[in-house]
Amino acid sequence: PMWFFHKNDEGYRALHGENDGNFLDPCNAHDSCYGTCNSSGRGTSDDAYRTICDTTLGESLREICDRAYAGQGNEFYRQECWTYASMYEFWVTSGGQKSFDAGQKEGCNCCY
Repeated sequence: PMWFFHKNDEGYRALHGENDGNFLDPCNAHDSCYGTCNSSGRGTSDDAYRTICDTTLGESLREICDRAYAGQGNEFYRQECWTYASMYEFWVTSGGQKSFDAGQKEGCNCCY
């Protein structure tokens, strides 16, 4: 989201490339987590497993922010990135149940 919101900001572009603050890999991992069957030996409930997926996404996004916007002069961008990370985590936590259920149904090949 950072590049999208700052693509016309010359100061940002001078300091950061298009891939700084890129959330694609953690989002893909989250999709994979939702689609991995929880029922085979994990020993957690669906709610607990989904929470792990969502929490891991938030942690991974914040790590990206910390790496991409480390150091002095990047505090504003780091905080902005953390805000987007928190928003993404909130969105999947509050609105991802249908996607989780569909991923579990497909991943488990069972009758969810």
